[in-house]
This record gives sequence, structure tokens and C-alpha cells, in this order.
Amino acid sequence: MSEKTTKKRVAKKDKQPAEKMATTKPVKQTEKKDAPVISRMLRCTKPLIKGADVKAVQKALIAERLGVGIEGANGVYNAETAQAVRYFQSRNRLIVSGKVEKFTAQALGFQWKDPSSGA
Repeated sequence: MSEKTTKKRVAKKDKQPAEKMATTKPVKQTEKKDAPVISRMLRCTKPLIKGADVKAVQKALIAERLGVGIEGANGVYNAETAQAVRYFQSRNRLIVSGKVEKFTAQALGFQWKDPSSGA
């Protein structure tokens, strides 16, 4: 084996860890600056909670590959949506309640505005 061949093999070995580091997935941001704002706790109630914020949460759950019912993101916080939220909370080591509150909203990528602050 020549000296050039040995140097090439050593150089390839040095590059391997850098290449592996480049292929690792980036860490998911928990809260984006441009993310939609959730300003109320979402949960199953009678009558059911409806709105654009519910629809945005349902779309985020669908993006996480969680089903929110046969109707999909319809903007109604129903039992299927609550079940998907519970599964998401369990999978992300959050308190499993089926309610979208501060920590669940942030884990889904939303900004949380405290409804009791009045601002």
C-alpha cells in the first residue's frame, strides 16, 4: 500500500463524522414567531367549541399524523379531536388531559396568549 492511498483513507475517515452530522434532523422548534395564537383553552364542552383556532389545532394534529375524525379539520372541538390531543400529549410527555392549554399549544407550534391577562 502506498503512502497516498493511506492518506486518502485517513481523509475519508475524518469526513465521515461530519457527513453524518449533516444528515441529522434539526430539533423541532416548540414556538414559532409567526405561529398562530391560541388565546383560550380548547376542550370538549356542551355546546362544542368552534372556531378558526380549533381548525388550526386540528390541522397541526393531522400534520403530526393523528386523526381528528372522519370530517377532518372542520373547526369543531369534538371527542375525536380530544382523543387526538390526548394521544399527542402522551407521545410528547405532557399532562394527558385532552385539553389544549399552554404547554400543548406550544408543543404543537402555537403561541399562547393567557386569556386571563386581559391584554
